[in-house]
Formats: sequence, C-alpha cells, structure tokens
Amino acid sequence: MAAALIGASGLAATVAWSCADSSCSPVWRLDAPDYACEGRAMLSPGNDTRINLLLLMRSLAPVSEAGLAYAKPEWDDGQLGHVFFSWHGLRDTLWPHPEEPETPAAQDAPECAAPKAAQDAFAAARRRQGRAGRRSHRLDGPARQGGLRGCRHGNQDHQCLRARLCRLSARGRCLYKGQYDGARSAFAGLSNSASPWLRETAAYMKIRLGLRAAVAGAVDKYGDFAGIDAVDKAAARRAGAAIDAYLQAWPQGRYAASAQGLRRRVLWLTGQTDALAERYEALLRATPGSQEAAADLAEEIDNTLLQSDGGAQAIIAQGKTPLLMAIADLKAMRPADPAKPMPLPAATLAAQAPVFARQADLYGLLEATRAYYAGEAPRTILARLPDAARERAYTPLAFSRQALRGMALAKAHDANEAGFWQELMGGAKGLWQGQLAQLGLALRWQRDGRIDQALASKSPIADMTLRQLMLQTMAAPATLRANAADPSRPDDERNVARFTLLYKGLTRGAYGDVVRDLALVPPDPKVDLTAWYGNGLATPAAQRFTRGQW
Repeated sequence: MAAALIGASGLAATVAWSCADSSCSPVWRLDAPDYACEGRAMLSPGNDTRINLLLLMRSLAPVSEAGLAYAKPEWDDGQLGHVFFSWHGLRDTLWPHPEEPETPAAQDAPECAAPKAAQDAFAAARRRQGRAGRRSHRLDGPARQGGLRGCRHGNQDHQCLRARLCRLSARGRCLYKGQYDGARSAFAGLSNSASPWLRETAAYMKIRLGLRAAVAGAVDKYGDFAGIDAVDKAAARRAGAAIDAYLQAWPQGRYAASAQGLRRRVLWLTGQTDALAERYEALLRATPGSQEAAADLAEEIDNTLLQSDGGAQAIIAQGKTPLLMAIADLKAMRPADPAKPMPLPAATLAAQAPVFARQADLYGLLEATRAYYAGEAPRTILARLPDAARERAYTPLAFSRQALRGMALAKAHDANEAGFWQELMGGAKGLWQGQLAQLGLALRWQRDGRIDQALASKSPIADMTLRQLMLQTMAAPATLRANAADPSRPDDERNVARFTLLYKGLTRGAYGDVVRDLALVPPDPKVDLTAWYGNGLATPAAQRFTRGQW
C-alpha cells in the first residue's frame, strides 16, 4: 500500500499478477520494450508473440466483439481489471468454453481411445463393409470394445479412427509400443483390404507412423523436445511421401484436411523454414480472426518458428512474408542488453520497405515503434502516425498506431496529450482498448498532479482497477474521505477509499484521524472478515477495523 510514484514511467507496480507458480508483476505503464507477462491491446515488442499474431489477424478484416464478456482467470481476482491480459485470458474471452466437470471415466481413459465421434464413424464403416469384411478383418467383438472408450487426447476424427485401427490386431499395437517396423508392416498389409474405410485409414496411418517415428528419439521420458537437430529426418521425409500418396489416392478423403495440415509438420521437422513460413503467411491471410482457428494458428506458428530467436531471424532474412516479418520485427526489437543500442538496426527495417508495399499502415507502425524504443525524437514518431483519434472504431492495428502516437505525445510533453486520450476513448470500443486509453490519461494526470480530477465521480477514468490503484497509492487523505463518503460512487470503490484511509492512518501514526474516520465505516454484519489481503487480491471490507479481533 506504500504511496509511490515512478516519475514519468507511470503508476507504481503495486499489484502482482497472482499465480501459484509465477513471479510476474505487471508494471502499470503503456510502453513495453521487452517481453512482459501483461499483454496490451496494441502490437508491441513486449507482447507475447501469440497475442501480436492474433491482433494482426483480427486487423485484416473487421471483427465484431459485441456480446463478449471479459474472462475471469482463476488466478486473477479482478485486481488487474481490464487493462492488461494474458494469452490464455485473451483466448478465453474471445472463445469461452464452459467448464465441464471431470469424471472418473475421463480421468481413467486409456492413452489411445475413441470418443463418440469415432464410435459413430466406426459403426458406419461396419455397416458399409458387410459381413464378409467383418469376418476378414474382425471389426467387431473384443477388439472393437477395447477401442471405444473416452478419449483424453482430443476428439478429431483422425485421432479417434487411428485409435480404432490400432486395436484391430496385435500387430496394430506396434505403433504405440514404438515398434515402427511392425506397425509399418501391419498398415501395408491392409492396403488391399476389402473395406474402403480400412484401406484409406491405413494409408493415412502411414503418415502418422512416419511423424511419430521422426520424433521418437527427440522426446525424452519427461516429454521435453530436444529440438529439430534430434529429429529422424528420413522418417519425416517418409511421412511427407505418405502424405503425397494419400492425397493422390483420396484427394477429397475423410483425412484430406488433416493430411494437408500435416505437411507443415513435415516442413518443420525437416528444417524447411522458408517453405514453412510461406505456408504460414498464406494461412494468416486466409484464416478469419473471428474464428478460434486463428488462435490455434498463432500457437502453432509460435511453437514452430517464433519461439526461438533463430526462427524469427530466419523470417526476417527471408524477406518474403510481411505479416510474419512484422511479428518477427517486433520480437527483434526486444533489448538483449538495455545498455546497448536497439537490436533491430534502422537499415534492416528500411530494407524491408518493398516487402510492405501493400501494408503501409503496418510498416509505418513498425518504423514508429522502432523509433520510439530506440529513443528517437518524439516529433519524428508523430510524423509517421497521423492523428486519427476521432474515429468511430479501430481495428487492433489502427488502435496500435494511435496508442503509440499518444505515447509519443507523452514523451514530447505535449499540452494536447490529455485531450488526445479522451478523444481516443470515443472510438476505442474493442476489448481492452478503452481501458488502455484510460491508463494513458491517468498517467498524464498523474504527472500533472491532477489526481482529484482523475478520481472525480464524472472522470473518464472509469476502470475500477485504475481508480483503486490511484486511491491506494496517490490519493491524499481529503480525497479518500470524499470518495468514501460519496454515495454516487460504487460500493467497491468506497470500500477501497475507507480501507486505504484507515490503513494509512494507522501505519503512519495519524491515530486521531483514524478515530474520526471510523465513522465512515457503515455497520454491516454480513461482510466477510476472513478474506486474505495482499497483491492480486481484492481489498478486504473496511469493517475489519470496526469488528472482530483484528
């Protein structure tokens, strides 16, 4: 609760990102020169690269966020408000999935088992096959029952049907025992089956077999991946050949989409980074940012290319994929050593200009972002980002440009900065956009010493967490008393004001004030006095000072 200001850098980082195994403590500021656990609603070097990828995809075509509600992660009790977010918080907000209670059957499911979707597909295959096929390949009986239980590893058809096929015979189990030669022989033996489903599925399983064999020696007993250098490249190439063979025989087959997607895995495992980047570039343009597939794609790209510095640098060096290059450029701006110059040279970015010929707004943002974090004069940044603070709505890219302009205005100590943020709020309707603009205004009014104006009942700074931070760390006793006594303010905010006033009065020796201020605490026998209090937790009821033993 210590009152503290961090000069021009903004609100004190008094609130920790409360998580059982994380030491992340977000800083309440707009700029993020290096990776930060708190994501922002603007393309930024400090964002998780998955966040930047998804924001970029959602900028390529207008996306409505009407009707969405902010997700409440289990480790966040609301203390961070809606200014910052994590990758998982972003996913859960955009594509909420109701929690399903875990059942004993789900907990005890075997490693390779088929859910209902596979049961239905298998039953259909049995009906099509007829009696002769069932006798020939024993698609019923104990083997069938052994493979039709709940599945804990996903519900895609190809995974579930693979599970069914693996239990057709003792040889079929070779794949899951790592006996790849035996499995290859088993699937080859089904290539002339009388069952069309078995022939197709066996051909598809050769792809899965090759991929599994390729990484078998690259994954230790704890599941850690040793890297591309440890991959069996020959097995990966066999998987690629199996993809070609399957798609030639079944171009519209039931596994065709999966086979096409697995081409990317083959490219990754065989180290064909350039070809992989070009496929991802096409997918970034083709995948609507409104669909959850966009989030899945962002995770895949991050895992295969962007997590490593070498992958990001390879994308920049290739110079053919502007969308991927933009994300790689932002990551390349992160300082390896704060004492050294900006790691992305101006000449490197300037050489990319022809690649961004059709993405002028994106390239302008990259230029301005690099200039900002390289410490260039703010007026040069403002020249790259024309004022558009009065638009009715913003894509993530458009909002990023304006938010960075506001940061440059702050750096220039421009007298119009506060007005700029207030104008920007009018169109910042996207999730987290308006709250980020409120943070910009709060930082400016903090520097100007206008805390009372920021905390006024009609202040445009309405985010409860921002107001709570200002009450806890900056508000004078008179302001705390005024807010505590103001019936027009929300009950939670009045409680923060009361609690902070009494806490600081006791810890600073203002005992006479405490005795008088206790009158501001309303009698309420129903409040919970047992809640823990600390970083990342809600402020306890002020009745703690008037009731009980503490």
